[in-house]
Amino acid sequence: MSKVREMRGIRQFRLSEIHQRPDHVIAAMVPAQRRLGRIRVQENRLVQCRRDGTPEATLMELGEQHTRLLSRFDGVRSVRQIARDWAAETGLPEAEAFAQVKSFFLPLAKLAILVPTSSPEPED
Repeated sequence: MSKVREMRGIRQFRLSEIHQRPDHVIAAMVPAQRRLGRIRVQENRLVQCRRDGTPEATLMELGEQHTRLLSRFDGVRSVRQIARDWAAETGLPEAEAFAQVKSFFLPLAKLAILVPTSSPEPED
């Protein structure tokens, strides 16, 4: 979809640059889990596996809260909505819940594990 929009003259940004986007743009993104393929959740870790399924490298240690958060990235809810739900569930202030959701989302987006399926247009 990004390539099609680029061809239509709508400027896109790379996932490697996602951390440079302002908070209001990140909050409006609607991320979804990509088909993980060789990346799997094993015990409390997100791991990259070899073709035969054996673990090759740990990409991220996952706490219980990370595992619960990962399931919320469903391609329907925005980062803002996920943060609001997280605040309600944990009792955190919304700003702190947003910071936690964002700090979990951004590294996974850079790895293309969580990919924004929609977001506001990039600013010039």
